[in-house]
Amino acid sequence: MNRQEIITELNAFPYDRAEHWVVTGGAMVLYGVRTETGDIDLGCTRALADRLAADGYPYRLTDDGRRWFRYSERIEIFEEWLYDRTETVDGFRVISLEGLIEMKTALGREKDTLDIARIRAFQSGKGAAMEEQIIRIKVKSKGEPCEMTDAEIKAWYEARIAALFDPKWGTPEIKVDVERKSM
Repeated sequence: MNRQEIITELNAFPYDRAEHWVVTGGAMVLYGVRTETGDIDLGCTRALADRLAADGYPYRLTDDGRRWFRYSERIEIFEEWLYDRTETVDGFRVISLEGLIEMKTALGREKDTLDIARIRAFQSGKGAAMEEQIIRIKVKSKGEPCEMTDAEIKAWYEARIAALFDPKWGTPEIKVDVERKSM
């Protein structure tokens, strides 16, 4: 979903804007950190969660006992999911960038680590450059057999490529695949 699709979905969402806020990928798109996201995740007040339940929206309980609603194919809503504070972006409440970093740190997935680097790059004015740091390399050996193991080859390339980038922009995602072929 791009920025306009998110705004269209949020405008159609029939509940009070004061009781929900945009988090995760949707927030990144609204701030301009990313251009697209797969869906919209919202945090909401307990009062809105009560209304959603009363309106018949099914929910699951998270590990900490809060409700997690599947509102539609494109929107999921999490009761009281907020770090730091919210800010207003295009008339919608959106988690702050610092709160987003805290949230993504707590989630701890590989994609969240990359998102944190993107947010920090965006904050430092290097957002566009961060997108160019996502690299994939496939290494094929020709000629003499290589004495290095696949893991050693991978580590060698990853270390040298990472060293090419300014660390203040965050650590780039580097994937090196080693494929051995006999010639």
